[in-house]
Amino acid sequence: MGFTSNRLIITVTAAFFLVAIYVMAETTVCFEAEDAKELKVPVKAVEVKDKAETAKTSGDKIIEIEQGAGEGSKVGGSAKYKINLKEEGTYYFWARCWWIDSCGNSFSLKIGDKPEFIMGNDGTYKSWHWIKAKVSLKLDKGSYDLEIGNREDGIKIDQILITSDRKLVPVEIEKSEKLAE
Repeated sequence: MGFTSNRLIITVTAAFFLVAIYVMAETTVCFEAEDAKELKVPVKAVEVKDKAETAKTSGDKIIEIEQGAGEGSKVGGSAKYKINLKEEGTYYFWARCWWIDSCGNSFSLKIGDKPEFIMGNDGTYKSWHWIKAKVSLKLDKGSYDLEIGNREDGIKIDQILITSDRKLVPVEIEKSEKLAE
């Protein structure tokens, strides 16, 4: 093989490598739950006052539906956000939560015109942990309204993470970004 042939092979290999990297690029959006553009009671942003608890959250604020506030079907309440997805794809939804008990361990989530779904109903109580929605959604590139709805009281939410990377599993506090106004 001559110099030109080797150069062609290297060029073609590099092009395939760059295409593979582009195809494998994943979109992840992580934001603070308290950065809602609109909150409807009993969902509220609260300051984390206990220093030990602050160390376990991504900042000094979270959203909460206080124990005893009432379930969503009776009292309503929501947190609304505007998110921007840079690529079309199948998206997976995560939330960093704290539940009081089995009667306070879920909320509803709605994005754009897609059907509302439930997040939570796991058995980890009184500890910050990540939960993954049981559904994934095919979404186009663009801007979406996202709404967290009151389903049960006694819950706290620290961060929301939306990703097209089906293998991503958040473990600790994730780096978050500011949402557009």
